[in-house]
Parts: sequence; structure tokens; C-alpha cells
Amino acid sequence: MMHQSQEQKQSQKFSPLQIQMLNLLHLSTQELQQKIKDEIEENPALEEAIDDNDSDTAEVEDITEGAENSMDDYADFYDEYDDEIPQYKTKLETDYSDDADYSMPIVQQTSFHERIKHQVSMMALSVLQREVALFLTDSLDDDGYLRTDLEELLDQFLFANDYEVTIADFQQALAYIQSCDPVGIGARNLQECLLLQLNKNKRQEPFFKLTQKILENHIFELENRNFDKIQRLLHIDGDQLRGCILLISKLSPKPNIFTDERVHYNQVVPEYSVRCENGELVVGLINKNLPDIKLSRSVVDMVSEGKENRAQLKKRDKAAIGFFKSKIATAKWFIDAIKQREQTMLKTIKAIAQFQYEYFCTGDNKTLRPMILKNIAELIEMDIATVSRVTSTKYVQTDFGTVLLKTLFTEALSKDNGDVVSNKEIQDIIKEILVAENKSEPLTDLQISEGLKGQGYTIARRTVAKYRECLGLPIAKMRKSIN
Repeated sequence: MMHQSQEQKQSQKFSPLQIQMLNLLHLSTQELQQKIKDEIEENPALEEAIDDNDSDTAEVEDITEGAENSMDDYADFYDEYDDEIPQYKTKLETDYSDDADYSMPIVQQTSFHERIKHQVSMMALSVLQREVALFLTDSLDDDGYLRTDLEELLDQFLFANDYEVTIADFQQALAYIQSCDPVGIGARNLQECLLLQLNKNKRQEPFFKLTQKILENHIFELENRNFDKIQRLLHIDGDQLRGCILLISKLSPKPNIFTDERVHYNQVVPEYSVRCENGELVVGLINKNLPDIKLSRSVVDMVSEGKENRAQLKKRDKAAIGFFKSKIATAKWFIDAIKQREQTMLKTIKAIAQFQYEYFCTGDNKTLRPMILKNIAELIEMDIATVSRVTSTKYVQTDFGTVLLKTLFTEALSKDNGDVVSNKEIQDIIKEILVAENKSEPLTDLQISEGLKGQGYTIARRTVAKYRECLGLPIAKMRKSIN
């Protein structure tokens, strides 16, 4: 038996303008600059404005009316000119979430694999030796290491080729690769990488023999900075060990010195500016690299004339007018979305500057007030996700340098006297403690915790460890220096 029931639900639908604005919010200046350039190329109704006051947006309210509902009028036009339809009309909405990867321009270079292969091709090798050497070259990882076991690689090679080869052939081919430049290529681990470099380039250096002995027999102690044990086992003093460590520091832990083959243009460009003038904060946006855009006057005029003479137009001309009318609507949404983006960003940075007034005046981290996304969202009456998009990858130019906005959002911690401080203040104190510590007996996280307690900050050892890791500082054992 069927029953009918009535249920009330609340749902939210985003307009095209809201979607455009959300898609643009998180973009950096460089990314937005490229986005605008792409839109100008794809949309004939959009062009760069030479004069800042040259804008036709307000004049075309009437001709874009009904643009979304008139697609059937020019379906034939789309069919005939399908190649001209930009990809954003035929694909799903691009994912502009915070986790999306926006690739920056790159410089094309020859891969290090190709450079090694070129060196191998110049050697006097048999056909079999060359094939095996080239196969092993392709098996190197991006750091230049050969991580896969030789016997496993031998099985792979035999499966794909008719050659009769042995593990000895592979070992010989690996020796050919390890003779290539840069020295250390083809190493199977850090120990082998350092020894290859030491034995080829550092034989004339002081402490060569002793360093070789340390790398061959005491690599584990070296990696764990157990210097006392190395001195005891080798019967050497601190000066000798320091000489060996200095020699090792001249070697590269990554055999491939061309690891970063893609040169990213990731220069930090601040989006915001906050300056303190006579005790007052002056806040603004930095958009000097963004082109001004406007609606194309020629396209607007064509659509206007077509609307006036619609009765005299042929079906194909009507389709063309409808096509360009929809382009004008898209261009208007894009222009308005950029304006809304700027308004939202300005609103946000003003709220942050107001909240962190003392910090922007002094630049002292100790003046930072505990601040979370919700605080700013409430001030500007927007949702937390919007604040996150506007701040997560944006930088602000201040009187004391360029600052990543998201680093200003900190948790609140209570001191023993009841005062509430930012966790950024705790991190700075931890950093000061570690800078001043005795490097021969570095402080443990528990000792740091006890030291903070003496200053009125009751912080658990695990919290100290978390803040230390945020600062990029290693554990006590790894901070130890030679006596």
C-alpha cells in the first residue's frame, strides 16, 4: 500500500556567478593572470581594456537576458562550428579545491636518464653490455639511485628479451653506469653513493682513509650521529672526527645533481598589502599584474543590431546571434566574479588586520592573538570555507616582510597565570631554547617541556614535539654535535 507524505527540505543552489567566484577565490595572482588570458582567448566577447574606465558591462543588461534559455535557437550553429566551442562548455566544472595541483610553467630540459644513456653510448661496449646498461639506466629513480635489486631486474630483463645474461653481466653493466657523471649515479644506497664520490674525487683530501673507514664500517653510527661510539671504536679524537665529517659534508647525498629538472616559476607574489602609517593600518590588494578586462564592443554591437532586426535574420544568423549572446553572458559572469573576488579578499584582509592590529604594527610574533578561521568568518559574515580559500595560499606584504596569511591563524593556549597566548609564541620560545642549547648535550622534548613550565607555559612533551617538527627541527639525537 502506497503512502504519500510531505517533507520540507532546505537546499542551496549556486548561481553561475557564485560558481565562477568560488572557482577564482583560491587562485594566486599568477594563476588568475593565466585564467584571464585563457578566457580572453576562448571567449570572443571578452577583451583586455586599455582604459581603466572603458567598461561596457552595464550597457548590455538587456541583450543578455534569456541567454541561458535560448540554446535551441542556435543548435545548428553549434553543430557546424563545434571546433570553436571552448573546452569549459563541454567538460565538467574544473576542480579548484585546495588540494588541486596547479602546475606552473616549466623549462624543458634533457632528462638525466638521457644524459647517462649518451655517456653509455660513447663507451666501447658489446651489444649485450649496451642493452643491459641502457636497461639499468631506465631503472634509476629520479635521485639517480638504483633502488631495485639486481636479481629482480635480471628477471625483468630476461622476461622481455631473448639475450642470455647473468647476474655478473648486470654487475658489470652497473659498474659502467657508476663510472658516468655525475659521480654517484647508479648507487644502490646512501653508503655506496658517498663512497663512489669519495673514492673518485677525494683521494688527495686529508682524512681520506679514515673517512673511507667510517663510511665502510660505521655508516649506521654516522647516520644516528653516535659520534662517541665512532671515536671509541676507531680510537680517534674529536678533531680527527670533525675532519672526516667536514669531508663527508662535501659529498652529495643525491647522486643526481639535476634532480629538479623542472624549473618552476614559483616566486612568491603577495596578494595583499598591510602597512602601518602613524599608528593606522593601510590595507589594500596588489593587482598590478592583472589585466583589466571588458566586454568586446564589436560583439555587443553585433548582438544589439541582431536583436533589433531579428525578424529579418535567417536561421543561421539567429543562431550566430544566440551564440554570441551566450558568450556575452559568460563574459559578464566572469567580470563580475573577478570583482566579487576582489571585494571578498579586501573584506577578509581588513578583518585580519583589525584582528591582528598589534602584530601588523610591530611584526613581533609574540603579539599575535590566537585566531582561527571562524573568527574572521564571523567578522565578515561569510562561511569558513570562503575564508580558507582566500587565505590558504595568499601572501601579505608588510612593513617587516612578506608573510603567508595562513601562518597567522594559530591556536589559543593558556599560561599558568590565565593569560591566553598564541601557539606561535610558544614555537618562537622553543626555537630560542634550541638555539641556545649545548649542542654536545641537546635537550630532549621532555626537558624543553620542563623549561617551558618554568616560564609559565604548561605544555605536554607531545605538544613540544609537534611544535618542534613544525619548526623543522630534528630530535635531540640528530642535533648533537661532536665533542
